[in-house]
Amino acid sequence: MKTLKDKVIVVVGGTGDIGRATADLLARLGAIVVIASRTVTETDPRFARVREMSPRSSFFQGDFSVAETWNELLSYLERACGEIDALVMCAGTLNPSSFESLSSKEMEATLRVNCLSVMYGMQAMAPLMRQRHHGVIVTVGSIGGLVPMPFGSVYSASKFAVRGFMLSMQEELKGSGVDACLLTLGSVHSRMLAVESANDDCVISFINKPLDVQSAAGSIADLLLHPRAEVVLPTMTGWLSKLCAVSPPLFSICYNLLRSVGRRRMQSYRRTTSTLHTA
Repeated sequence: MKTLKDKVIVVVGGTGDIGRATADLLARLGAIVVIASRTVTETDPRFARVREMSPRSSFFQGDFSVAETWNELLSYLERACGEIDALVMCAGTLNPSSFESLSSKEMEATLRVNCLSVMYGMQAMAPLMRQRHHGVIVTVGSIGGLVPMPFGSVYSASKFAVRGFMLSMQEELKGSGVDACLLTLGSVHSRMLAVESANDDCVISFINKPLDVQSAAGSIADLLLHPRAEVVLPTMTGWLSKLCAVSPPLFSICYNLLRSVGRRRMQSYRRTTSTLHTA
């Protein structure tokens, strides 16, 4: 795409922190944004703000970890918008705890939201875009899909699966006119990071300075305009993560060395957020 103006872009997870920032940015750039979420409503201020900037924008409420919801979304889009130019998938969930403490329902929910929803979305949207020889699908992944995440093992497993799936789909879609892009992110200032900060063992998420949601949204917009197979942020963390992915023993060495750094930064994050909440 040369411009996002008047392009119909669906943002799944559009009321989450990254999704909300992305929907706002796309609306400011002139896109027709469809906010897709389990919680969005007509009176939702998050939707109202997007509608102010992009009057033709709309919303669709549903559980996108269920395949049938995607069929319902497709029917809605064909009625309301006619054509779909791009799909952004940034819904996600995390249970920061030891693996043994997770229930089967918690594990299934994580895999459904983080992994199956991406597969269902691709299966629903890619054929429609392929027919039109046009479309971009951006999925938000995690550096937890490159390296292990102790005390976030099921989340990490889901993100490993997403990365393998998206890289595979890029090959399947070659020459079709449809681009499949993966944005692999380190920690982001979000509600998810706040949840992780409550668990003393989740130090790996604090080794690097968290990205802000606006940076993540800007990277998504850039991928829509200039599709690439994968963008990893922060860049230096990405290179180190890819190196560790090639050699698991190297990750173990690095993790042992950096754990104290992550612990200090987690404590700093806690102090900062505590100050903000009490100010």
